[in-house]
Amino acid sequence: MSTTDPGDQAPAGRPGRRWSWRWEQLLVVLAAGLIVVLAAGIVGHTLAGPAAPGNDSAEAGFARDMIDHHAQAVEMATIIEARTHDSAVRYLAVDIALGQTNQIGQLQGWLASWKLPVGRTGPPMSWMNHTDMNGMSGMSAGGHTGSMRLSADGLMPGMATTAQINQLRTKPPAAADVLFLQLMIRHHQAGVAMASTALDLTDNPTVQALARSIVASQQSEIRQMTGMLTQRGAHP
Repeated sequence: MSTTDPGDQAPAGRPGRRWSWRWEQLLVVLAAGLIVVLAAGIVGHTLAGPAAPGNDSAEAGFARDMIDHHAQAVEMATIIEARTHDSAVRYLAVDIALGQTNQIGQLQGWLASWKLPVGRTGPPMSWMNHTDMNGMSGMSAGGHTGSMRLSADGLMPGMATTAQINQLRTKPPAAADVLFLQLMIRHHQAGVAMASTALDLTDNPTVQALARSIVASQQSEIRQMTGMLTQRGAHP
């Protein structure tokens, strides 16, 4: 007596069900293997991310200079927050101090993850003359670097002098408020130019995201501070 399942017998010229099932099984295994390989490649690329910037890269130079630039903004905001009698100025100072302290942490985190020192090895802003990976000149398309020159005493654009910082500590509170707004507008204008130049020189998505955030937030605060000076009968 035959034990063959009639369903295993196919019509002449056609493969049987068992033959077909085995090939289907093999195709499923091959397809699954291909999916695993593709997925591994995608995950590996995602985890690896873009190559870490080098020590002399525009990204590293931008991070180091912006850390120093932000640090002075935090110093000025902290001074005026403790002295002002004006609630609007105090709220602004607190926002600037907290926001830029947070960004300093991000910038330091970049350098740590790139295994680079926080301290620069050359003069400030030398990264703006960097040639990027596409062979483009460090001069930004918008001409940002044209106005980004060190002062005679070596300060980065927008940075307050030691005398001006001391004035924030010694002027009467209302006069110190006005000076703070004037100094911070210039500080922000230079920060916007630095971040805009970084956008022109990098294709690192993390650097691009923070640079865009700096441009947007500081332009907004420049408009806010200009209005506050007008309300106080002063000019930027």
